[in-house]
Amino acid sequence: MKTLLILAVFCIAAIVQGRYGYAIGEFGVGINAGLTYDPNNVEGIIADCNERMLAYREANPGTRVTQIENQYVPVFGINFRYNFNYILFRIGGHYARSLSVSRGTISQSGVKNTIKIDTWQASVPGTIGLLVPLKKRALAYIGAGLNLNYASVSISQSKPGGGFITPDDRRNRYSGTFGGYHFLVGLEFPLTERYSISGEWLRMMGTSPAVKSSDTSNRATINMNSDIVMFGVNYYISI
Repeated sequence: MKTLLILAVFCIAAIVQGRYGYAIGEFGVGINAGLTYDPNNVEGIIADCNERMLAYREANPGTRVTQIENQYVPVFGINFRYNFNYILFRIGGHYARSLSVSRGTISQSGVKNTIKIDTWQASVPGTIGLLVPLKKRALAYIGAGLNLNYASVSISQSKPGGGFITPDDRRNRYSGTFGGYHFLVGLEFPLTERYSISGEWLRMMGTSPAVKSSDTSNRATINMNSDIVMFGVNYYISI
């Protein structure tokens, strides 16, 4: 409902702002970079590992614990777009991966177990949207579409067993290709006749079917619902 309301507001704005000039057709290419938090939603896995380590420390005095922390992750992307009157057609690609692996440790009686969680995702979103011309050739845009995703989540331990963390598997890696959908909202400002800069929010959604671990018989789903904020530079060719 909120998305439909926003779309309605943009439609009204397009009509009101229609007096500002806008190119009939433009082909463009853009490069983007930004941040997202917790790609593939590993927060639940991290919370579970931390709770298990803290419970073990509570029951076994002398145990030392370093909790696992979630991360903001850089995102890099490229997109190709065609602006026709007030309609946006766009296809792009995004890649998100943390600069370092999330890790925690639990130690007792000289035995140290290091738990690592590594995750990354790549997606190809196709978008159809509405362009809203603003003053001085600036514009706002809103859109939605489908995306093809590939995601991977890996959970490993250096010293499994001993009751530290269960299950006692040394490593589980889950990965798969699956579909999803997204919403896009952005602003764009011209630098020259050909170049512009943009800022945008992308809400990605998609959940994989249960995928089998590459290391064990365990199965899990990958939930890549996430919010991405990106800034970019674009180059246009008028048609």
